Formats: sequence, structure tokens, C-alpha cells
Amino acid sequence: MNKIKSGCIVLYNIIRFTLLKVINLNRISCSLIEIISPRAKLLVEKGEIEVGYRCKILEGSIVKSSKEGRLTLGSRVFINRNCNIVAHNNIFIGSGTTIGPNVSIYDHDHDFKTRRGFISAPIKIENNVWIGANVVILKGVTIGENSVIAAGCVITKNVPDNVVVKNVIKQQIIEIKKSEGKS
Repeated sequence: MNKIKSGCIVLYNIIRFTLLKVINLNRISCSLIEIISPRAKLLVEKGEIEVGYRCKILEGSIVKSSKEGRLTLGSRVFINRNCNIVAHNNIFIGSGTTIGPNVSIYDHDHDFKTRRGFISAPIKIENNVWIGANVVILKGVTIGENSVIAAGCVITKNVPDNVVVKNVIKQQIIEIKKSEGKS
């Protein structure tokens, strides 16, 4: 990326964050050096969003603090395209975490018994976690430092430090036999 384009992106983000802070009554806080795509959305209802130093959020992603939720991104967090991160309670994403495309992180789900409202529990993703494409992380879990979540996983339980979590799916290949007499 050339220096002029890089400078324009930084200037754009400074103006954008200043406006977001004013519009959202300072419920969004950030440092000055972030790369957030113009096609990414940072949304705040009544909660707060804190974006750490040198974060990157790519196009199509939605980072949202609903209700009274708090969403914290540590420094150098990378969020790839088309991710949905929604905090009703509290989501913390530690420094150096990489999040692949199409990841969904929700600290709440619907209260299906009453069919009203939500049930929430905090999510904590420690430092230097790598989350693969199409992962879903649900309420009430902690993912330990330096862990890797392989593509396509649904995380509903705590993950310890320094592990790899992957789906165990056995691929089955079945041969299609042609019937005799047909060509």
C-alpha cells in the first residue's frame, strides 16, 4: 500500500472515530491508529466499545454493543471479513487475536422458554488466539491463551490455554454404481 493511500485511510479513520464518539456520547473509545474498513460497522446502543491500538476490522463485519453490553478489543486484534460480534453482556478479545472470515461471537441467546428477552453470559478470549473461518462462539465461554479454534467449530464450553480445537468429522466417500443395462 502506498504512503498516500495509507495516510488517507488513517485520516478517514480519525474523522470516523471522532464522529462515532460524538454521536455515541463517548461510548466508543479507541487510539488513533486503527484500520477499520469503511464497509465495517461499529454500532453502540446503550453499551460501550473499546478498540485497542492497531486493530484491523475488515469489510462486512459488524461489531455491536447492544443493551448494556461492553465489547473490548485488545491491541493488534484482526477481524476478517463478514464477522458478527454482538455483546449484550461482556465480550473481551485479547491482544494479538486473529479472527477468520464469517465468525460469529454472541454472548447471549434467546430465552426460548419465555420467548422474551435474552440469556447472557460473558465471553473472554485470551491473548494470541487464532479463530478459523466460520466459527461460532456462544455465551459463557473462555478461550485460553495461544489456542487455535479450527474452521467450522461451534464453541459452547471453555477452552484451555495452548490447545487446538477442531471438529472431528469423518469424511465418507460413496461410489455411485451404474445400473446394468443403462448407459
